[in-house]
Amino acid sequence: MKRIEEEKLGEININIRLVYVTTVPDTIRAFLMGGHIDFMKSAGFEVICVSSPGKALDEAGRYNEVGVHGIKMTRGITPVSDLRGLVSLYFLFRRIKPEVVNLSTPKASLLGSVAAWAARVPVRIYMNRGTVFVNDRGVKRLVLKWVERLTSRLCHQTIFVSNSQMEFARREKTVSKKKGIVLRSGACELNAARFDPERGDIKEKAAVLREGLGLPGREKGALTVGYVGRLERDKGIIELSAAWGVLREKYPNIYLLLVGPWDTERVDNAVLEIKGRFERDGRVVPVGYVEDVAPYYLLMDVLIFPSHREGFPYAPMEAAAMRLPVVATDAIGCVDAVVSGETGFLVPRGDVGSLCDAVARLLDDPSLRRRLGGAGRERCVRDFSPEPIREALADEYKRLLKERSL
Repeated sequence: MKRIEEEKLGEININIRLVYVTTVPDTIRAFLMGGHIDFMKSAGFEVICVSSPGKALDEAGRYNEVGVHGIKMTRGITPVSDLRGLVSLYFLFRRIKPEVVNLSTPKASLLGSVAAWAARVPVRIYMNRGTVFVNDRGVKRLVLKWVERLTSRLCHQTIFVSNSQMEFARREKTVSKKKGIVLRSGACELNAARFDPERGDIKEKAAVLREGLGLPGREKGALTVGYVGRLERDKGIIELSAAWGVLREKYPNIYLLLVGPWDTERVDNAVLEIKGRFERDGRVVPVGYVEDVAPYYLLMDVLIFPSHREGFPYAPMEAAAMRLPVVATDAIGCVDAVVSGETGFLVPRGDVGSLCDAVARLLDDPSLRRRLGGAGRERCVRDFSPEPIREALADEYKRLLKERSL
């Protein structure tokens, strides 16, 4: 490639064009804007971000000083829109001629892998952040498995964000034996300095939030369980609602803090009923989407994360960094985020009784909460600091470029 002038001892030169493609711009905000883009720029890459148009995409261009391109992509199956997105990606790749593309989230990965293959992009990376067909059955599962297998086959490497996710892909044969790696302990870049319960500014924000939300403090004997993430069926909202009903009866001074938006794309009657019930419950405090979630963890005594499937979930790791114990399910991804008995507890997916028992065990034992929370922060600092993970990813880019004599 003409932009690559030389290579010395494995070091990457300036102006290797690296394109990140995601379906929605919020993925860029969540995974790339917290220092990832700046690291790759300092490592010699010219970074470009592509997703559906949106505020987060514009922010990436403005704050990280990178090129951005808005191409409409939907999360659902929309044949006409998908074809337009595919064609747009193909012509974009032909025009900007990247050396490396990093594709993540299902729709962007499928369309991007086909477009990048057709445009002969030299290095194509599938960053698998989660497998969508884990809980599906029948024809839908077969189709989604085929899509997953095709995406991986069209890319030179598939990077899984967690070991349990890679093991699942191996069992399902959606990735070949020659492909598939996990970066270090898992690609969960957690900035422990940002999620530090001892930071004065976070404590001040939490105090203001507690008063504004009307949450009684622990000095009054109140307890708060929390949930962080999208509110939808796959995230375990049905189980969360059932568990809350039990906990609410057992603890007369307990509150439920919900941090995250309701999913507006995948809604059913059961979820709508739960939404209405939560809105009528004076001890449920919904705050919706927030830019800075750190102070909200300080308002909680336990994080409940009953998800059905994940890639590598951030909320349990953020909570752990804030010394908050976590009760999660034994679903893919969750088993990588929580060490049961050490940083929290894992319970069988869908088992409301076990979920309630684990949460109650923590609520009844403040010393256990402190011990597990402290161990969680130690693990975050030790195993999930961003820089080593970013270095491992940059090294993989370099290896694949060198392998192709670029």
